[in-house]
Amino acid sequence: MTARIPTDCNGVELGIGSRIRLLSLSGNWFNELPTDEIADVKSMIGELFVIEKVDDYGQPWIRKSWMNSVKGTCHGHSIALEPNEAECVSGQDNLPPLKIVLNCTNGYESKIDPIVERLVAGGLSYIGVAGQDCSKIEDIIDEIAVGDGSNPRFILTTSHPQESLENVIEFALSLTGEHAGGVRVITL
Repeated sequence: MTARIPTDCNGVELGIGSRIRLLSLSGNWFNELPTDEIADVKSMIGELFVIEKVDDYGQPWIRKSWMNSVKGTCHGHSIALEPNEAECVSGQDNLPPLKIVLNCTNGYESKIDPIVERLVAGGLSYIGVAGQDCSKIEDIIDEIAVGDGSNPRFILTTSHPQESLENVIEFALSLTGEHAGGVRVITL
């Protein structure tokens, strides 16, 4: 079976790192959620996400987590999208800032380059890198953002050697001003 190329509601091709707005959710899976999670998942509609993976069937996946600071717990959902559920928003100038933490569990691989290019082009305000080769990957992000210097993109980058993913996420969440806002984690 050949995987389909993932697209949004307008036929725009999507891939890992594409920035999308979630338009709707469909499917029977939604009705099978615990009642207390339905409101959380519904709250995702209208929000911006970054495609974290594309499965073997060509479906793009997004994820969101919710913290319960009172109970000290966290729950989340990863969702495979149908084309009618997403709209690509990469390249739009009026988007709110979005922060990404790259969790590089396998270190640098050449397949990371096009993902980083797509993330930088998506108008992110911050990319933090955790895991193996995180300093090298941060340097690659900076090189892609600057390009040949004729049209540099301004993006805050950090690398966090020997730090836990939780600490890197906490750091990203602590950023304020033009870098305030939620964080999405992409594991590569």
